[in-house]
Amino acid sequence: MSFYYTITDKNALDVRSMELQSLIYPALRGTICGDELQKKALMQGVIYSYVYSGKDGLVITRITVDRASCGL
Repeated sequence: MSFYYTITDKNALDVRSMELQSLIYPALRGTICGDELQKKALMQGVIYSYVYSGKDGLVITRITVDRASCGL
């Protein structure tokens, strides 16, 4: 399952991808791993993928949450 987000006030090169990941990943992981329906989906092979782009359309980073991310 893929989700696409655009940071509307920055170009991709103006954002540090590792910094963005370190800010977003813990919250994504906590939300997905803490939800019973999403955990069930993970157990059935769903992989959650989040793609963040700048206002220029270039990809800044991709963040993936899978079974292993949740220790399943």
